Amino acid sequence: MDPTPETPPANARARKPGLAKIIIAVLVLAALAFSGWFGLRFAQMRAATVEKAVQSNLSQLLAALEQFALESPDRLFLRFEDIYGEKAYLKSVRPVRDEDYRALFPFFLPDHRYLVSIRLPNGRVIQYGRDRTARPSHPDGVHTEATAQGEKFEFTWRGGVRHGPMRAWRADGSLWCEAVFEEGRAVSAIHITRDGRRLDELKGEVPP
Repeated sequence: MDPTPETPPANARARKPGLAKIIIAVLVLAALAFSGWFGLRFAQMRAATVEKAVQSNLSQLLAALEQFALESPDRLFLRFEDIYGEKAYLKSVRPVRDEDYRALFPFFLPDHRYLVSIRLPNGRVIQYGRDRTARPSHPDGVHTEATAQGEKFEFTWRGGVRHGPMRAWRADGSLWCEAVFEEGRAVSAIHITRDGRRLDELKGEVPP
């Protein structure tokens, strides 16, 4: 006669389902942790890719600004159309994350010596400048800046940006430009030629 199999104790039967639940919970937590790590890494890689692509656009822009400054040393303010277009320095620009390159214009040409930056729709600011420094800021009030070539600029600053009247003089002391800034952006810019003509640079009236 076969012996009757022994019935495992009730507490042993209870431990098995409990152990299984623990194992499942550990696996779920591990999966969640991996998912979070992978998501973070993916976001970091995507952000790095976006930054690299935007910096490439800024690099092309900066190169065009440098070339413009060499070829047209008498100009001070540039419109978007001076840089981008079929007959301009760059045919077009392709935004990476809907950043607005038109917002960088009118561009004050001497600023090409500093970092150029653009703000993405999510508020993130991306800069490019090949070891350039950020454009210096000033306390509120009127401040004068001079170049090594003897040119002089008088700006009005408010809240860390140019805001108010601006005047520029050539190295020979002749009046070069009268402009007005609002919150860091030029809203008028009158170029005074050496023979006394007054040309509106923001409307495309530029010296020959």
